[in-house]
Amino acid sequence: MSAATGTTRQAPSALPTSSRPAGVVPAQRSGHDPHGSHGPVQPAVRRTLIPRGARLTPEAFAVRHRALTAVLLAHVPLLAGLALFWWPAGHADHAASADHRDLVWVGIGVMLALAAVGRVARGQGLRAAAVSAGLVVSSTVLVHVSGGMTDMHLHFFVVVAVVALYQMWTPFLVAIAGVAVHHIGMSLVDPTLVFDGRSQEAPLLWALVHAVLLLAECVALAASWRFTEQAEDARRAEQERAERTAAEQLALQAEVAAEQQRAAARALEELQERTRRTAEIEQRLVTLTDAGTRLRDGARSASQLMDDLVSVAGEIGAAAGAAAGHAEQAAATVATSSEAMHRLGDATQQITDIARTITSIAEQTNLLALNATIEAARAGEAGKGFSVVAQEVKELSGQTARATQEIDGVVANVRAGTQEVLAGTAQIGEAITAVVAAQRTISAATDEQGRATASARAAVADMTGTVERVTGEVEQLAAARD
Repeated sequence: MSAATGTTRQAPSALPTSSRPAGVVPAQRSGHDPHGSHGPVQPAVRRTLIPRGARLTPEAFAVRHRALTAVLLAHVPLLAGLALFWWPAGHADHAASADHRDLVWVGIGVMLALAAVGRVARGQGLRAAAVSAGLVVSSTVLVHVSGGMTDMHLHFFVVVAVVALYQMWTPFLVAIAGVAVHHIGMSLVDPTLVFDGRSQEAPLLWALVHAVLLLAECVALAASWRFTEQAEDARRAEQERAERTAAEQLALQAEVAAEQQRAAARALEELQERTRRTAEIEQRLVTLTDAGTRLRDGARSASQLMDDLVSVAGEIGAAAGAAAGHAEQAAATVATSSEAMHRLGDATQQITDIARTITSIAEQTNLLALNATIEAARAGEAGKGFSVVAQEVKELSGQTARATQEIDGVVANVRAGTQEVLAGTAQIGEAITAVVAAQRTISAATDEQGRATASARAAVADMTGTVERVTGEVEQLAAARD
C-alpha cells in the first residue's frame, strides 16, 4: 500500500512495523473521525460510504506537509512575476479595466501568512488546513492574475488533488469550502474577479458547473481513498489471517519446541541418570571384579588347603592306624609279659616250696647230726670220727638253712616284684586298651573327616569353577563397558 493510504482499525499486536503503511498510524475502531472534524458517525455508514482517512505519524505528516508547503511557497514568486510582467487583468472585460494588483499582493501576503501558520501551529489538522487554505488562495490569485481565464480554473482541481495527499478530512474540506465560497461569493459580488467575458454573462451558472465538477473530483478522490482503504482492509485482513496462521504456527512451533525442549531435558536427565547408573555399575563392576579376584584367589587357596587337609587327614588316618597297630602289638606284648610274670610267680612259688622242702630236710639233717653227735659222745673214742662227720653235717645243714633263708628272701623279693610288675602290667594293659580304643576312634573319625574333606574339596572345586566363570564374565562385561 502507498504512503497515502490510511486506516482506522487497530493493528494486531503481532503486526510488525514493516507491514504497516509507511507513515500511517492505525486508528481505533470507532465512529469518530480521526481528526475530530465530523463528530460521531455511525460505524456501518463509515465502513460502507465514507472513507476513514489516515492518522499519519509525525514523520510521515512532516514529509507531506513540507512538500505541500513547498508547493504553496513556489506559487509566491510565480504569482508575483505574473503580476509584474503579465497582467491580462487590465483587459476591458475584466473589472472595467481596473487595476487589481493590490488584490494580488494581498493574496500573496495571505499565502505567506497561512504558510507561517502551517509551520508554527501545533496540531496536524490545523497546520494542514492552513496550507490547504493557502493553496486555495494561490488558485484565486492565479485566476485573478489571468483575468478570469477559464482554463486557469483547472488550478483549483489540481489544488484539491494536491490537498488530498494529506488524506485528512480537515484540509480536504477546507479546500472544498474555500473553492465553493470563492466561486459562489465572487459570482454574486464581482464576477469579473472570477470569470472571463464569455462566462460573465451567467457567472452563477458557471460557478455551479465548476462546483459540480469539483465535487465530482472530490467524490472521485474520496472514492479512491475508500477503494484504497478497502484494498488495505482486504490486505490487512489477509495479513491478519496470515499473521494469525503464522502466530498459530509459531505457537505450535513454540509448543513443539517447548515439548522438544522438555523432552530434551528429560532425555538429558535420563542420560545423566544413566551415566550416573553406568558409573555406579562400573564402580560396582570394579568392586565385583576385585571381589571376584579375591574370591577366586580365596577359592584357590581353599582348594589348596582342602587338598592339604585331605592329605593331612590321610596321614593322620594312616598314623592313627599305625598307632592302633602298635598299641595292639604293645597290648599283646603286655599280655605275654603278664603271662610270663604269672609263670614267674608260679616258678617262685615252686622255688619257695622247694626251699621249704630243703629247709625241712636241713632241719631233719641238723636233727640227725645232733643225734649223731649225741651218739658219738656216747660212743666215746669210737665215735669221734662219727662226731666230726656229724659236726660237718650239722654245719652243712646250717649252711643249707641259711641258703634256704636267702632263697626265701630272694623269692619273696621276686614275688613282690612280680606282683608289682603284674599290677603295672595290668595298668599298662588297661592304658594300652584305652589307647587302642582311642586310636580306633581317631581312625574312624579321621576316615569320616577324610570323606567329609573330600566332599568339601569337591564342593570347593565346583565353587572355584563357578567363581572362575563368574569372574571371567564380570571381566568381559567390564571390558565391554570400557
